[in-house]
Amino acid sequence: MELYIGRILYPVKTLGPGERLGIWFSGCSIRCRGCMSRELWERKPYQLWDGDKLRRFIFSLPPNIDKATISGGEPFDQPEALLFLLRLLKEKGFSDIWIFSGYKYETLKEKFSQHLELADVLIDGPFVESLPTDLIWRGSSNQRMILLSPKARKIHRKWVNFKVSKRELQVVNLPQGFLFVGIPKAGDWKWR
Repeated sequence: MELYIGRILYPVKTLGPGERLGIWFSGCSIRCRGCMSRELWERKPYQLWDGDKLRRFIFSLPPNIDKATISGGEPFDQPEALLFLLRLLKEKGFSDIWIFSGYKYETLKEKFSQHLELADVLIDGPFVESLPTDLIWRGSSNQRMILLSPKARKIHRKWVNFKVSKRELQVVNLPQGFLFVGIPKAGDWKWR
């Protein structure tokens, strides 16, 4: 198994409730205008992981790390790798798994139902700059929060229509510079 991972961070506090393991896939065929993760559109050789390395990493995590958010790039552009990761997270005992995808739920359900059965929440749909929203954890109003598991329907129902007046971004200091994690308000993030 080979997969391209752009970054892994912990704790991520702005892509779902609580402190989460954030995993970003590299490569994106959707390439939404205004995307804040354009650096993950192309896969780079140094981002290549093999399955054994990923397994060792996931199983080295302390037991208190049990929530994950998977984003990108586009996770479903590497469907076999995503399924492998989801199975690893479940095997390790992760209790709350979110996936952000630019594809719509209906398309994913038809093509990748196995994947969705292993996740709790899906934020679906492409980011559309011209459709701002104040709904939490969504960048544009066309995106939906789909509660996939019975547990998610119980504990995350309150977030489906939850609105925020301001957006929080997490700033991560990396050796190569600063990284902003989260979903900015439409118009706040401009590439130059």
